[in-house]
Order: sequence, then structure tokens, then C-alpha cells
Amino acid sequence: MFTIKEKRALDKTEGWLWASEGLRLAELAAQVPKTHWIVELGSHLGRSSGYLAAGARKGKGAKLVCIDAWGGEGRLETFKSNMERLEVLDQITIVQAMTEDAFKKFNKKKKIGLLFIDAEHLYDPTLREYQEWSPLIPIGGWLAFHDSRHQEKDWPDVERVVADHVTPSGEWEAADYVETLWTGKRIR
Repeated sequence: MFTIKEKRALDKTEGWLWASEGLRLAELAAQVPKTHWIVELGSHLGRSSGYLAAGARKGKGAKLVCIDAWGGEGRLETFKSNMERLEVLDQITIVQAMTEDAFKKFNKKKKIGLLFIDAEHLYDPTLREYQEWSPLIPIGGWLAFHDSRHQEKDWPDVERVVADHVTPSGEWEAADYVETLWTGKRIR
């Protein structure tokens, strides 16, 4: 999907995403129609954002909405700088807000073809994000959770939300893991 130069640039972006997870996100982003959004909850410095935006650009051209509080000095500027370096900033709408505040203002008329949840990593906020945002994913759209399986990082709450609510819902098929990334396709 990417040239060696593009892959190296993506891999150089700071973050906690495995390259294999990034490639899976790019593959899913490439499938999203231009008429749908790709929404990322928790963008940090942009490693996953770069993969999502680059994948969308190589695919059908869907736009990416990056939502993050970007607390801390210089984080938003670093994010923007990383997206400029990857030449994908024009593919992205930046929303600096907590996910629940962003949801209140989000245009719910346009569907979400891919929702990537990677924000607070605590049980209640992750469950709230899933319950608020996932109904905007139509049949055939994708849902992804980062840090949803124990490996190098220990985020048991994300794993619990997937096990307690997402999997038993019966709304997702083709559920699969790439490292700590869980993905599933909406079937109902």
C-alpha cells in the first residue's frame, strides 16, 4: 500500500502504535467511502492519525476527524507538525476537545465508516465512547479499539469493554486482533 519512503516516514512518527497495527488501520481507512467520516478518538502526536489519513488518501478519499484534548505544552503543535511532514494535514479535521464534548457538537448526519477508539483507556470513559459513537457506524462500517489486549501495555479496562459489551452485542463480525488492535465490521 505504501512506498518504502512513505512507510519509513509513518514509522518515524512518535507514538505507541505498532507498525502492523498502523498498516491494519490504513487498510481499513482505504475502504471507507468519501461520503463517510473516519473518526479517531485520541490522536496524541499523530502516529495512528498518519496511518489513517495516508490510508484514506490511497483509498477512496474519506476525511479523518482527529479528536483529542492535546493537554500539555506543545502537543497539538507537534501533532500538526507531524501531519504536515507526512503531507496529510489537508486530509484531517482537528477537534481539540474531550470526546464527550466533541460528540455533542459532531455532525451526526454523516456516517462514520471507521471509528478508532484510543483515548482515555479507563473502563467508564471507553464504554461511554463506544456507546455514544458506535451507533453512527452503518452496516459495513468498521470499529477499532487500540490497547484492547494485554501485551506490552497493560490496559485491562479497554479489553474488558470489548469483552463485556462489544463482542456480546452481536453487532460485529470479522473481529480480529493485530497485536493490541481489535477490529470488527458492523453487521447489524
